[in-house]
Amino acid sequence: MFKSRAIRYTRTSLIGFVLALIIPCNAGAVNPTREELDQAQAWEKANFKSSGPRQQTPPFSFVYDGKSSAELLKGWKFAAGPRSHQGSRNQQTFTYRDPVTGLELTCDSTYYDDFPAVEWMLSFHNTGTKSTPILEDVRALEAKFEGAEGPFLLHRALGSDAKPSDFSPVEETLP
Repeated sequence: MFKSRAIRYTRTSLIGFVLALIIPCNAGAVNPTREELDQAQAWEKANFKSSGPRQQTPPFSFVYDGKSSAELLKGWKFAAGPRSHQGSRNQQTFTYRDPVTGLELTCDSTYYDDFPAVEWMLSFHNTGTKSTPILEDVRALEAKFEGAEGPFLLHRALGSDAKPSDFSPVEETLP
């Protein structure tokens, strides 16, 4: 129960963060514009490619056995599942597998036809027969804002400390 709730809140926080990044105008708008919807879809396609050369690293990162994911993923086996469309949700699963240790990374990506948001969830699974090397510094979002003018306003939710303010919305200025 707690794991399911934690994943749901992580997704909610991630959606808010992505919205703050890809929508330079009012993220609280009730009716998104066609331009906002197109921007979110273009961002999703650029960052989660299912075919052709994957020259862009995915928007997440981690360190595995002391090496960065940007370096490692180039040599891992990659598979993209079929796209599914349910209502306004477009989903696709991407799998990366280390051919040496069997560590498998699954990324479930979702974008929406009617809302300018992209969300994804990462999960790691050891498919090998031995313990894997150390996996550390997992970042669901690894982003650089080159050429953009800051400061940026991050919209997110608090975590839980078993207080009445749990999961309250927060605005945080990023330099």
